[in-house]
Amino acid sequence: MNKFLLPLFILITLATNAQRSYQFTIDSCYKLATNNYPLIKRAALIDKSNEYSLSNIQKGYLPQIIFGAQGTYQSDVTSISIPIVKIIPPSKDQYKATVDVNENIYDGGVIVQQKKIQMASSALETANLKKDLYDIKQRINQLYFGALLLDAQLKQNDLLIKELKDTKARVDATVVNGATYKTDGDAMQAEILTQQQRNIEIQAGIENYLSMLSAFIGKKVDNSSHLVVPNIESERNSAINRPELAVFDSQNQLYNHQLTLIDLKSRPKLSAFAEGGYGKPGLNLFKNEFSLFYIGGLKLSWSPSAYYTSKNEKLLMENNLKNVDIQKETFLFNNNLERIQENSEQQKLNKYLESDDTIISLKEKVKASAKAKYENGVITLNDLLKEIDAVEQAKLNKEVHQLKLLINQFTNKFTMGN
Repeated sequence: MNKFLLPLFILITLATNAQRSYQFTIDSCYKLATNNYPLIKRAALIDKSNEYSLSNIQKGYLPQIIFGAQGTYQSDVTSISIPIVKIIPPSKDQYKATVDVNENIYDGGVIVQQKKIQMASSALETANLKKDLYDIKQRINQLYFGALLLDAQLKQNDLLIKELKDTKARVDATVVNGATYKTDGDAMQAEILTQQQRNIEIQAGIENYLSMLSAFIGKKVDNSSHLVVPNIESERNSAINRPELAVFDSQNQLYNHQLTLIDLKSRPKLSAFAEGGYGKPGLNLFKNEFSLFYIGGLKLSWSPSAYYTSKNEKLLMENNLKNVDIQKETFLFNNNLERIQENSEQQKLNKYLESDDTIISLKEKVKASAKAKYENGVITLNDLLKEIDAVEQAKLNKEVHQLKLLINQFTNKFTMGN
């Protein structure tokens, strides 16, 4: 029995360890969030709706069949009175059952244009869907990097607590030797507890970010260490590839197709028709009995009434096209302002990072000097704590600047659509 249980135990252990060590990248979170978002289900519905609509439009080429039947009674009928020839007039009760078949030969290109309009309408729906789904990336950026920022603060705070504990140990030793007051040790312990409380607050913030991220991607992220810090990219793509631009282009295509349809509706139409039936009388009015009949031919039709409203319809479409151009121009203007702000922020962060290491090095020297001064009774414990905190704050600033630069680059990628 054991020889079967052992491999099973090993498999379960490996699976558990694999699950615990699973890491998420920002790109994997984008993909998971998009696939998990309820709105993604609309994509299949849009495709199906477009397929059904195109199929219905295509059936406009099929013969249109109409079945009809009628029975009538009329107060009078046509009669011819010729003394020599006896012509029997038709009955006042008349009956007819017919089948009418009409088929388009030339519709002015209306059906072809209707198919283009349907495809453009479907493309617009898809473009709007992609735009809505794209906005999820910004939400993921906020949650993903928000958790990383807090995690950096937590790690730095842990280092500060370790530093404080080491300092407290030295303080306690000097208290035993009578070099310092016992209250200094109490003050150190109070500062350690304060920083541990701050850890609790930071950890709660991390858990909040991770729980929301888990809800977005549909997978449990229970530790910020499972989030891979992306590499900093030095180059930026200058081309704008935002999904909003596809929405504007799709709107323009739809309105242009509708504009073309207005002209096509005013063209002449040519169709073939046929009618077959059985009735009394048939086509021969003077044959007063039930008989089969048929008639067929071509029909040309043209209605000038299409011109009554075509001018205003065209002006309306042209107005819609101008409105789309204004919306696109406004979007690009605002997008450019965002990029200017992001570039300015990047330059500021790069300057910060250039001096961060120097600041840390200098503050480390000041801290070392402060420790020596405290041990010699030159400065107070509060003075020493300030210098210790200053070093840890400088280190934290460097971590924050690096992460903010990373956030800036991913925000720029979102702004550019790349």
